[in-house]
Amino acid sequence: MGKGFLGMKVQKIRTTRSPFRGMYNASILVSSFLVVVLAAGCSEDDKVEQPDTTAPQTRILYPPLRIDDNWVVSDSTYIYAVAQDDRSVENVEFYFRRPGESAFEQIARTGVTFPESQVPDSLSEFVEVPAGWSLYRARWVTGAIGSGSRPILFTRASDPAGNVGVSEQTPVFILNLGEEIGPPTVNFAINPPNVVQNATVSFDPTGLTFDRIDSPEAIEVRWDFEGDADLLDPEDSRWDTDWVPGTQIQTHAYPRLGQYRPRAIGRNTYFAGFGYSPDTYRVRVIDVDGAPRPPNANDYVDLVPASELPRSFTIGLADTMQYYLGLADRDEYPAFQNRINNAVKIQKYETTNALYLTYLNTALTEQKAKFIGGGIYYRNDAVPDSTVLYLELINSRLFFDLDDNRFEIEAGYENHPVTGVTYYGAEAYCSHYGLRLPKEAEWEIAARGDSLNWVYPWGRSQFDGDATGRARCNFANSTDPYEPGTTPIGFYDGRLESGFQTVATVSPRGLVDVAGNVAEWTGDWYDIYPTGTLQEYGGPNEGVFKVIRGGSFLSTGAKGVRCTARSAGAPLDASYPSVGFRPAYDVFE
Repeated sequence: MGKGFLGMKVQKIRTTRSPFRGMYNASILVSSFLVVVLAAGCSEDDKVEQPDTTAPQTRILYPPLRIDDNWVVSDSTYIYAVAQDDRSVENVEFYFRRPGESAFEQIARTGVTFPESQVPDSLSEFVEVPAGWSLYRARWVTGAIGSGSRPILFTRASDPAGNVGVSEQTPVFILNLGEEIGPPTVNFAINPPNVVQNATVSFDPTGLTFDRIDSPEAIEVRWDFEGDADLLDPEDSRWDTDWVPGTQIQTHAYPRLGQYRPRAIGRNTYFAGFGYSPDTYRVRVIDVDGAPRPPNANDYVDLVPASELPRSFTIGLADTMQYYLGLADRDEYPAFQNRINNAVKIQKYETTNALYLTYLNTALTEQKAKFIGGGIYYRNDAVPDSTVLYLELINSRLFFDLDDNRFEIEAGYENHPVTGVTYYGAEAYCSHYGLRLPKEAEWEIAARGDSLNWVYPWGRSQFDGDATGRARCNFANSTDPYEPGTTPIGFYDGRLESGFQTVATVSPRGLVDVAGNVAEWTGDWYDIYPTGTLQEYGGPNEGVFKVIRGGSFLSTGAKGVRCTARSAGAPLDASYPSVGFRPAYDVFE
């Protein structure tokens, strides 16, 4: 059947040749004329409908298309797309394709338009619907895709006639916050950790600084070799480098003796914050090259035996009731867990006058120490304003012999701990032999080990094993034969001297005189204690005062000589008749 005029179906009749051929042709002409005339009189509604061959148009509005910096999608997002067709849009399908794959996966399929009035205000700048277009929305959950991936988004719009239009491709970057995304891990190797003045130290982050998404080449690191930059301000002028690739080895030379704490911060391409290197790195600039060379090597004991490493110890006051009873100070808690990873040796005794004298006379000969008006000073002529006080003679048993142009000791005090030494003077002695001052946490571990409830190096009470409470350490009014003043090192070994009976007292780690006699400088800046579990706590990165531990012969009663007691407020160039030190050093196999 076919369509005749007025849309009526007519039967097509097949004809054959007839002897009335001319009559047939004439009838055809007449019929054709009538069709033309009648067609001319038909309305628009009576026209033949043309088939729909035009595909709909569609595009993604959000996430927006970015050329140089892909839009970040975290965990899940809504995709907003628009579509338009000359007649109607039947469905809009949302798809993504993983990088490097040809197959694509459907996110959603919808024929329901989304009201533009319900678009959140935060997205209004992106979701602007053109006139004549319709808005569609689909939710996309990205957890199964994985952070660091850069998939391609696109939409397909179809109409009732089966025509299909495809949007431009929109690349995005997946960063699922539920996967604990953050800054890079910043670590590096130091070679060598002990150097002489002006020697070059290398800092190698290769293989140690990494990120779970970015390649090592994409990570950027900024370095602080002196340890004096503000960690919270990456633009602080004291940072020693600009942002450099995380695979780039750095070098630095140190002009002055001492202990430094190099640090680094790192950033990746997708996280706003910074990653910080652990607060455990040390560089020691010393007078001697190579391994530590303590002048009395047999007097050093293991802080923790290598067979027990790594170990965690409680630092600080665990029994807070002592504070409320007035037996402790507020800065001794909260207690926290400190982890020791590396082998450390620490001197069994406090450094004596005899040991310090040997160092001083060597430094004097090498012009690294000078006697100026009652004090011993160090001045590095290459560094302006670098004069610092090492020791003040008025607070010491040392003196300068003008006739022999050398330092000497008052007779009988050779084996007493050196006093009057400043932090600079203690650090200079350590640097000369490739040693260092112990960290505050190391000092406390040496004093009480893992005996959490011990208040003193010998037990919980001042009177444990000593009914007098005076025979274990040297504090004010302890009635020892040397009062008021220092006792020889190791005096409390059970000896009887001048009617005074001592009780042998050694700390759990084999140290003597960690309570009383002289207080001891540590290498850490003073601050309130942290919380949680730490790797080798070393105090804050900068401060005003170094921590002094252990109490002295001037401590009133036994409160000041407790294992957790802390003292601060002394400037680095302060000198006291009751403060000395004991060195430590790291053991590198």
